[in-house]
Amino acid sequence: MIDLFFFYKKRTGEMTNLKPGRSGYGVLENPQKGEENTTSLCLSKGYFQYDYPKFLTLGKRDDLIFDELRTRELLSLLVREKKVKKVFIEVHLKKDLVLIRN
Repeated sequence: MIDLFFFYKKRTGEMTNLKPGRSGYGVLENPQKGEENTTSLCLSKGYFQYDYPKFLTLGKRDDLIFDELRTRELLSLLVREKKVKKVFIEVHLKKDLVLIRN
């Protein structure tokens, strides 16, 4: 099992290797209005620990935005690889990034 970061870019559009959470954990790409919100759903079912990583951020960078293009490219490579059995990703991101296993 591996845990990957999504790609982010500076608000100017410049690529970077910086991440929005200083610790590497706790910053989520939230769903857009009308999209399935897994965090809210899990919390409503009593899974209080679901969003605990937000307390591990050690501060958040607000100068970065989600790089959908590079993240989609990476995840598309992973889901096409036959040795990869599962990729865990929020439902709304799977739809937004149009990830399909061939």
